[in-house]
Amino acid sequence: MSVTVSSKYQVVIPKAVRKQLNIRPGQKLEVQAAKNGSVILKKDASSSYNVDAHLDKYAGILKNQPAEWRKAGLDPADWLRKQRDEEWG
Repeated sequence: MSVTVSSKYQVVIPKAVRKQLNIRPGQKLEVQAAKNGSVILKKDASSSYNVDAHLDKYAGILKNQPAEWRKAGLDPADWLRKQRDEEWG
């Protein structure tokens, strides 16, 4: 597989490789130059994407906020339909 270096010296990691290695946006990679001229990319174990940690960061953020649908006295599905109808006409 080959990639092209952009004018900003950026490369795109092919989708098949990203999927195989489970590489996510924002993750850190270690870059090394090998003696044979190859470039080695390694996943930085300390920056692996952790869905649970991400969810924990925001869990309960709206806990004390009154739900709009409750204030309107509507079922959540009805409230959502109403919002969608107002937005899309």
